[in-house]
Amino acid sequence: MPRIAKVDPQITELHAKHFLFDEVIKIGLEYAFPARDNGIDVVVYNPSDFAAVPVQIKSAQTQSFGLDKKYQRTKHLILAYVWLKTREI
Repeated sequence: MPRIAKVDPQITELHAKHFLFDEVIKIGLEYAFPARDNGIDVVVYNPSDFAAVPVQIKSAQTQSFGLDKKYQRTKHLILAYVWLKTREI
């Protein structure tokens, strides 16, 4: 029986962010990073009219879902949940 590789949560987060960035580009949008972290990981925008939305990325190695009240203060915030399957070795 294969073992499940233990993966550093920060590596999982990096993979999740780059997966999301790739998907954003595929649909013709762009992204930018805020200078400071105030609960927004990235701003996704349409380059033709600069309509933008803030995005908070949540990543995990297994399916999980949670909401924190602190995100209510950011209007139009998109919470993007990315679940990455852990590799077996």
